[in-house]
Amino acid sequence: MILRINPLSWGVRSVLIVIGLRTLSLTLVLVAASLLVIFFLLPRPPTLSAPVTHVSTTSKLVALTFDDGPDPRYTPQILATLARNQAQATFFLLGSMVDKYPQLAQRIVAQGNEVANHGFRHLNCRNCSSTVTRQDIESAQAAIQQATGVKPTLFRYPYGKYNASSLRAVEQAGLTPIQWTVDSFDWRRPPPGTIANRVLSQVKPGSIVLLHDGGGSNRANTVAALELILPVLKKEGYRMVTVSRMLQMSQGG
Repeated sequence: MILRINPLSWGVRSVLIVIGLRTLSLTLVLVAASLLVIFFLLPRPPTLSAPVTHVSTTSKLVALTFDDGPDPRYTPQILATLARNQAQATFFLLGSMVDKYPQLAQRIVAQGNEVANHGFRHLNCRNCSSTVTRQDIESAQAAIQQATGVKPTLFRYPYGKYNASSLRAVEQAGLTPIQWTVDSFDWRRPPPGTIANRVLSQVKPGSIVLLHDGGGSNRANTVAALELILPVLKKEGYRMVTVSRMLQMSQGG
């Protein structure tokens, strides 16, 4: 049996195949062009700034920071130790504690230290919405400003926990998020020497050191550790300044 191929039919099929391939190619080109437009031309959400964990500087500067206060038992002792050693620090205050002890917040400022925002209720912001975080920040901001007359510019997340929503809330509030370089783990209440050794063995120019003056626990070991830390840092040529001052100095301010 001999198969007969109709030249006309084959030609039509060839034309249809060519048209189909061209149509497919044109579709792919249009899809690629659309993706390029979306990627390059359409507005994208702004990139959120990660929290500051250290400051780039060659100067021997260190920022000691204290969280969860003010506390009437330990904040005054820490302030006295700082003053004796001509040191300044940044206190990340809870709005709820500032409402209870406004005079302590005022004393922090009067002695040349910095007050910063640590939220009102010490929320874990890992799972917070932007709205909840923003409300908590604003409540703390209002409490600190009413007590001291100072509007904080820095914020630290309780527990150091955050998500994209809480990052956005801090940015919308016009605050700079601050974490730390050296965690003293003083919240575990180890002996003063352990706290001091942990800090002194890790500190470098531009370090931000995490300590606590409040939080409901016994901070006597932190107070004693500070007595050990400050003389050594001074002997090594460090200047203990606030976080904002260290940021300014690193930028030539």
